[in-house]
Amino acid sequence: MQTMPQITAIIPAGGVGERAKASWNGMAIPKQYRLIKDKAMLLHTVDALLAHPMMTSVVIGVADKDDWIATLSLPPQCTVSRTGGATRADTVLNTLIASGLDDNAWVMVHDGARPGLPFANLDALIQQCIQADSGGILALPVSDTVKRQQSHQTLPVIERTIDRQGLWLAQTPQLFKKAQLESALQQALQADFIVTDEASAIEFVGEPCLLVKGHWKNLKVTWPEDFELVEYFL
Repeated sequence: MQTMPQITAIIPAGGVGERAKASWNGMAIPKQYRLIKDKAMLLHTVDALLAHPMMTSVVIGVADKDDWIATLSLPPQCTVSRTGGATRADTVLNTLIASGLDDNAWVMVHDGARPGLPFANLDALIQQCIQADSGGILALPVSDTVKRQQSHQTLPVIERTIDRQGLWLAQTPQLFKKAQLESALQQALQADFIVTDEASAIEFVGEPCLLVKGHWKNLKVTWPEDFELVEYFL
């Protein structure tokens, strides 16, 4: 009988989410700790990942001075790593290095601010990546007409329409082998390449990455009004 691969998820939570910060008793709350239906958004995200039987552990990479993480009752499969860096890419790389995982282990990186990850899409990403033995990400094909803005304008003005054929909006989770992702991040950062997500580092080193269709419910909470939407469908 073939052994099912085990997957470790990394949630980079070293930032403070300035655009969606909330206030509680006069203190600013990083968005990942804001309550949605009486539970911190970060816990919703952890639960969505651990719903999959191949997800054996979740590592949350936080800033060294993050005191909020201690207020959460985390599941036993979840550990906290004080590996937060200056950027998301730094946090992911630091957490990978500190993880002690085997080079061939599958590692899934997911935004803590995407609590609405549907199980079906998570499973599709895992199954397709393992079957193809290739890294991959969830993403949505662009369906709206895309406009490019003119530069150097006081008010936004359309420059031209962009052909949306073949364009996708990247989401997370993003799934790769540990050694592959670690090496790609190291090379990209050393070259001062701007790493916007893990897939961009994989692209930088010229390696393939699957596109697996995601879901609109897997939106990233960015603005305060986004909380109302995710609370509706969680």
